[in-house]
Amino acid sequence: MIVGLDSATFDLARPWIAEGKLPSLAALMKNGAWGRLASVVPPITPPAWTSFMTGKNPGKHGIFHFLEASPGTYGFRYLNAGSRRAKTIWRILSDAGYTVGTINIPFTYPPEQLSGFQISGIGHALGEEFLHLSAPSCGLSLGGFSADSSSTSVISAT
Repeated sequence: MIVGLDSATFDLARPWIAEGKLPSLAALMKNGAWGRLASVVPPITPPAWTSFMTGKNPGKHGIFHFLEASPGTYGFRYLNAGSRRAKTIWRILSDAGYTVGTINIPFTYPPEQLSGFQISGIGHALGEEFLHLSAPSCGLSLGGFSADSSSTSVISAT
């Protein structure tokens, strides 16, 4: 399991852990491995998380910001996982026969068709498909919502 905290810093987290305000994070750090990570340039959410999930820098995966210039216009368009030019680690694992699951990782909308499940992070709008669920043994129960499937299903936000 990997837990990533976007824009979090140990300068803030360590005092809160010491004060007992983040007991779950304290337990994860005590019983697991953790450390500071160097970010990418530019050090913002879309290229950083995309580099994490692909192992490539922004020049290779193509995500530099939340927006990019819309070709032939002076406008901009929002980027999402469909703009990514590299395979994710969970795509590679799924293609190799492993069952994988991701929850709320930035720039994973639209969800990939994986063996397992993917609940997209930021980037989807109400009414759009944000979850991919497959594999007979893959059932989810989160905050009163549950889903189980013996075939592919996609669930939309309402």
